[in-house]
Amino acid sequence: MSWVRAVIAAVLGASLITGCAGALVRKSCSLSNAEATALAARLANAECGTRFGQTPFSGESFPIELRKNRWFWGSVDPAGINGFSAEVSFDKCGNDSQVTVYYSSDALKALYR
Repeated sequence: MSWVRAVIAAVLGASLITGCAGALVRKSCSLSNAEATALAARLANAECGTRFGQTPFSGESFPIELRKNRWFWGSVDPAGINGFSAEVSFDKCGNDSQVTVYYSSDALKALYR
């Protein structure tokens, strides 16, 4: 009977250690500048593609900035890429994204010709 307890204790101990290690990995995750830039452009293009059928953004469209554990990319720009601009933010791990895509009405005629 004592060997059963030993096996159960070993399994539970391994589970706790694995769980703690997983928690530590999640807490310390952070995207690099390049990863965050690529994710921001991908999110902006996904939203723009859904709303307007266009995917005008690249990683070079806007600089990326990490402020208070949150990545920020983009800005409102009426003279943006073919009239499009975006604001994207997400936490330092790439979660909890907020994406807004703007289209300048000055370029409306060009889009729907």
